[in-house]
Amino acid sequence: MGEAALAFRSAGAHARDAGRLPEAHNLFEQAAACSRRAGDPAGEFEALHDDFDANCDRLPPREAQQLVDVLGSIASSPEQHARVAIATAHVAFVRFDRGAPVLERAALAVALSAAFDHLRSDAVNLQAMALVQAARFDEAIAASRQAVALARACGQHRKTRERSADLSYVLYEAGRIGEALTLTAGLVQDFEAAGDVASAGQLDGNLATLTLLAGDPAAALGPAQRARQRLRDMQAGASSPLVMLNSATLGNALAYLGRFGEALDVLSRSRAEGEAAAAPVRIKVQLALAHVWLLLGAAERALEALGTDDESWPEPTQAQRCWARARAARIGGQAADEALLQIGRLRRENWNAPLSQSPWLEWSRQGDPVEVCEQMLRVQTLYERAGMPGAARTALLRRIHRLGDVEGPGAVATAASLARELRPQIDAGLHASTYLPEAWCILADALARAGDSRAAGDCRDQGRKWIEQVALPNVPTAWRDSFLRRNPVNLAWHPLG
Repeated sequence: MGEAALAFRSAGAHARDAGRLPEAHNLFEQAAACSRRAGDPAGEFEALHDDFDANCDRLPPREAQQLVDVLGSIASSPEQHARVAIATAHVAFVRFDRGAPVLERAALAVALSAAFDHLRSDAVNLQAMALVQAARFDEAIAASRQAVALARACGQHRKTRERSADLSYVLYEAGRIGEALTLTAGLVQDFEAAGDVASAGQLDGNLATLTLLAGDPAAALGPAQRARQRLRDMQAGASSPLVMLNSATLGNALAYLGRFGEALDVLSRSRAEGEAAAAPVRIKVQLALAHVWLLLGAAERALEALGTDDESWPEPTQAQRCWARARAARIGGQAADEALLQIGRLRRENWNAPLSQSPWLEWSRQGDPVEVCEQMLRVQTLYERAGMPGAARTALLRRIHRLGDVEGPGAVATAASLARELRPQIDAGLHASTYLPEAWCILADALARAGDSRAAGDCRDQGRKWIEQVALPNVPTAWRDSFLRRNPVNLAWHPLG
């Protein structure tokens, strides 16, 4: 490789580590061009592969695939063909391809990499990702841990950090949120200490998502905002998975905290600019945007956000969509029975998602209250074991709510006792889908049924203050009347008289 190519490639690596990924892309392309002119195909391959490694996750999947196609066209040695196979499997993963093709591409990458110790970690890691998408979580965790060990055994410090970050993703997909959260928090610091700003930014996004899932939206806000700024610095495409996931996480955290104007801005822009995104990440934005519109009492806007492309929705999100449609129907004065019944049918037909992705909270809105209360107690325990304390508190809240539909003094006493247990924990955080005034209303109703009017009144005051002092100043002026008069919780309370 000529001196000019080496200089461009070195500069590209520095730009990559500093998070200046578009600049890194240009520098790596110049390094490749220098090698091409010098008749050095090996140098051209190395520069273009550096470009792929740096930019594949920020690019739309189609552009990433085009880069892989170029690599494949100039690969000549067995080692280069192995690296192309790894890159091909990686693009299939970020494109959210499902089923046998991804597993086959990953298996090919493992086979072609077997003779190259420095590549085996990458190949096994992609196999772990393919196993995750096939919901074979125990195998995925074992493969991911093997990938970390292989990188460490080769003394590849950067790659060891990267494979550890991928392990945190595998743990998340397997529903082991607490483990993933602890691992990710430490890795953010490790990448920052190593000067790898781009990777630290991506992990900040993961940290925000995990914190939100654990049920602490307030704590998720900071890393989500940092990740958003770093994605801007990287000039990540609007439809890239990283940007779409960050928008959904940030929007949900802002909405939970009553910052509706900011949430609308983030989510509306992402919905408009992310049409080319893969369906699973685009759907997360659609659900988050619909949720904000429903809180503002804008049922028509919520239905627009959900769209009409029903076939592309993965199974767990179908129940969330049904619940959003039920809420929209109620706002419009229509019956919501069919949408609620559909949630129950989805559960009975097949519900094989990990706990962190399973819509138990939406399911609890329908069905026999005794059955629901028993199941929510089990779900609460599962959330606690998974390291999701805020989600566990929300499962308890849902149990208290449905106990109100169970006849008999025993249910009344139990609901009141649980309400007293949960009341001092509300500020510690709940699942991001929770509307805080509704939580206070549920506790107030449970306490009022048991005759504890003073505690019930205190809970109602908490909810009313949140609406008036936290949310209302952050509702866009054009939607304030709708927020107060069409949001069912606000309408029931008549908070402003």
